[in-house]
Amino acid sequence: MGHIAPLDPRLETLTVGSDERVLRARLSAVEPEMANRQCVALVKAAVGDHRSVRQWQRGANVLSCRLPIGTPIATFLDREGGDSHLYDGGVGVGAPGNLTSHAAVLIDYIDGPDGRPEAILVFDQHALLTEIRRMIYPVDDTAFGTGNAANYHAILTSELTPIGGTANPYWKTWSRTAPPRGAHVRDVEAMRG
Repeated sequence: MGHIAPLDPRLETLTVGSDERVLRARLSAVEPEMANRQCVALVKAAVGDHRSVRQWQRGANVLSCRLPIGTPIATFLDREGGDSHLYDGGVGVGAPGNLTSHAAVLIDYIDGPDGRPEAILVFDQHALLTEIRRMIYPVDDTAFGTGNAANYHAILTSELTPIGGTANPYWKTWSRTAPPRGAHVRDVEAMRG
């Protein structure tokens, strides 16, 4: 996938597992199309779901359960940084540079000494990059918006199913805990706590 510039020193020492190699190979097929594209282009290509981000709804938080490698994730914040059940607070399709809207593909969790995640490792893309890169987002309540792993969630469609359907690695996890058919968004929000 080309040279990946180390931004977090932990990127130098993290090993690349077999699951990550498989995901990397799959994303390599779309990488030439990703140069200078927005972050959402990568997650859409990862699962073959090209619907508008206006249809994206917030799914499970990355810290509420261990999401599978390859799961598309995004922040679900409004433009002031408050929680939203819709991508970009439902007002647009992302606001580059405001640090409240971002999407990536989950690679793994980086656990702390207590066994709980202290960061997430993702494949990342944005309009200023010519290649897909590995990034680490720490769990950091002092970090605003896209800089805090706690703000990332699995991405659901407006039908409250994972984007990409069964092509999304999160599908199996989601299908075991899915809301009943016909559930309203408010019901799903209540289930999330």
